[in-house]
Amino acid sequence: MIRKNNLGSFYKFVNSKLETNMTAMALKTSTGVVVTDPGEKAELFNNFFSDVFTSDNGICPSVAEGIGGEGLSTVTFTPNIVRQVLKKLKPSMSTGWDGIPNRFLKQCDNNLAYPFVIFLAYPFWIDIYRRFGNTLL
Repeated sequence: MIRKNNLGSFYKFVNSKLETNMTAMALKTSTGVVVTDPGEKAELFNNFFSDVFTSDNGICPSVAEGIGGEGLSTVTFTPNIVRQVLKKLKPSMSTGWDGIPNRFLKQCDNNLAYPFVIFLAYPFWIDIYRRFGNTLL
């Protein structure tokens, strides 16, 4: 299509892929009444989801309660562990939330292992410093 230099057919193709041919479906209420009006459908969905999902009570449990009051004794991040994880990634070119493809991470595992260790361990170092303060220095 592009090789033919027919720009009009290209746009026609793209627009055909963007069009939707779906019509809005009718819904039934719990009493069996068929609803086709968009406003009534919205109200029906709103009632359904408000019954299904719970509302937040505003109470956040503490982390200690979530893990039974016991803390982690050790957390270890070494370049070898990080390198092994990077090598196990599927070598796809699609990116994740960070915008970095797995293929890049896998190919650069030796160069990225140590910086990743620092990045992963930093929150734990901060926590240790907050708990013990200057007694560690």
